[in-house]
Amino acid sequence: TGKSERGPKSERDESDLETGNSQNNMCLHAIHTLSNLSPSLDTTGRKLFLDLFLLDGETITKASKNTDSIDVKSIIRSEQYGQINSLGLGGIMLAKHFNVKDDSFTKIPDAVTRPVVYKYIRATLAIFPAIYSLLCITTSRSVVVSTLEFMILLVDNAENHPIFTYISDEILHQLVRLLFIPRLGRDSLEYIDPMINVVSRVSAMKLLGGYDSAVDYELRDRAIEILVRVTALNADLKRRVGRRVAIMQTDRFGLNKAITSDQPNVKLYDAVIPALTTKVGRDQTPLLAAKLLRSLAEVPENSSGILYAERKIIRALSNIVDNQVANVLCIGVLNQFSRGM
Repeated sequence: TGKSERGPKSERDESDLETGNSQNNMCLHAIHTLSNLSPSLDTTGRKLFLDLFLLDGETITKASKNTDSIDVKSIIRSEQYGQINSLGLGGIMLAKHFNVKDDSFTKIPDAVTRPVVYKYIRATLAIFPAIYSLLCITTSRSVVVSTLEFMILLVDNAENHPIFTYISDEILHQLVRLLFIPRLGRDSLEYIDPMINVVSRVSAMKLLGGYDSAVDYELRDRAIEILVRVTALNADLKRRVGRRVAIMQTDRFGLNKAITSDQPNVKLYDAVIPALTTKVGRDQTPLLAAKLLRSLAEVPENSSGILYAERKIIRALSNIVDNQVANVLCIGVLNQFSRGM
């Protein structure tokens, strides 16, 4: 329940309030747990495939009997391990493709691995619909921040890149929305209505501030980092991020549907360009904003959006003191765009 909907203290329903807070706390603990498990999350299923074929089932059975601790591998029956011994020449082929350095199979097609571990892959991919729901939360800022950090951990793993190439337009829309969430006002997360609640942190000086005092830079910095890494995967993601997406709520179990168009995503450019000269948040945010614009400029479909932002980029260059940021904008965005025209 949002604080703006609680009303005066004498009229609040404390049972609903406790339920809302407890649900947010459970989400927060679950995200932290998944973040700690992120190095072990394998959306491709190749690690599990490797274990099933290379590990010796008899050794696992003896080890589980001699120790009191519970191993993750004990969840799967020991007779399912060591399948490489029964494959003959096929087992030799798999053994040759085993990469000792990173403990993975190389050059093994997905058609071989997926029939064996498809249930595990399906269970792991169920994380992404939950991520979209968590990004839409407006009553707990900490949950949204933790979700963004969890996404950064996932996209850092190169084995997850094939999954992120199919990231939904709904998640991309939410990431763009988080680029400019105000710290104060009705559109901010965890908004407190000063008309019915005692608010001590709101002052007239904060309300009269510029971009740096108005934007929630913790959300912006994390969202822009994810967008930079996602758009670097392929040209299709550059095109999808640069186009306009509208979210329409359907009557089917409250699900939202993304409606895309060929028009430029002007909200994206309006949110990224001020980050080029920001003085708050992470030091690398201006450079990440410039790299995001460079990625968008590499796709011809985004030419209308770059044309919309060209004058604003030139105006921002006069206030940029970092030579690296200026070089990325001049060479990677403006020069590349003029050559494409």
